Amino acid sequence: MNKFLTSAMLLVLSLQSFAQDSEVSEELESAISQLLVESGALAMGEQMAELFVNQMAQTLRQTRPDLPPAAFEIVREETMAVINEELDRGSFQSMLVPIYAQYYSLEEVQELLAFYRSPIGRKTVESLPALGRDSAQAGERWGMLVGPTIGARITKRLQEEGFELD
Repeated sequence: MNKFLTSAMLLVLSLQSFAQDSEVSEELESAISQLLVESGALAMGEQMAELFVNQMAQTLRQTRPDLPPAAFEIVREETMAVINEELDRGSFQSMLVPIYAQYYSLEEVQELLAFYRSPIGRKTVESLPALGRDSAQAGERWGMLVGPTIGARITKRLQEEGFELD
């Protein structure tokens, strides 16, 4: 668990230093900040936080199966509290701004803002979570459909190449 937390903290610190090294004009920063809200990117950060918490709990369950359920609830509550505090403070947003600035000019961000403020843009933001969930479920079903064929072909090929499969 300590290695996991140490790795996570090192990642956050390295991303923070990267974000601080980039120069972004105030106008572009403001436009990107608006885009992050309008496009739902910050809301996706919250969803990613839930996934992160679930992964932490799973890792903790594997390494410490003796812990009672209340311990996992404490891990979830405290992790989400820190993540929400940091999101409120804008630390995630401040890390995303220089990344977006690498890929989009001010004019492009303004065009994206116009899209996300349009009816189809708002519909896109509203439907993305369900669309993503449904697509992931379709991907799972598809994987189960093609998985046996992939397994059979890999096994056949490895055997043809002389690999022992026991």
